[in-house]
Amino acid sequence: MFGVFIGMFSLEVFFTRWGHRDLWLWLKLGTFLVVLYFARNWPAPLLDASLLGVRGVRLTRTGIGTLQFRDREFAREAAVLSGVQIG
Repeated sequence: MFGVFIGMFSLEVFFTRWGHRDLWLWLKLGTFLVVLYFARNWPAPLLDASLLGVRGVRLTRTGIGTLQFRDREFAREAAVLSGVQIG
């Protein structure tokens, strides 16, 4: 993704004259690509923690995960529904 942006940016220098509008356009496009790159993975855990009140703490290679709940009652209800004992 960044290679395409850098390639387009370098070709722009060779084929056109630079102006302030061009520079702002490339800065906006580059900022958008950086935000898009970082926004792939980080919103899901934040939304889970804020909306659902649960956060994934650890996941083993076998697929067994450890969850951390914001509310103790919610943790008990989730354990009863999934058939897991709380320690």
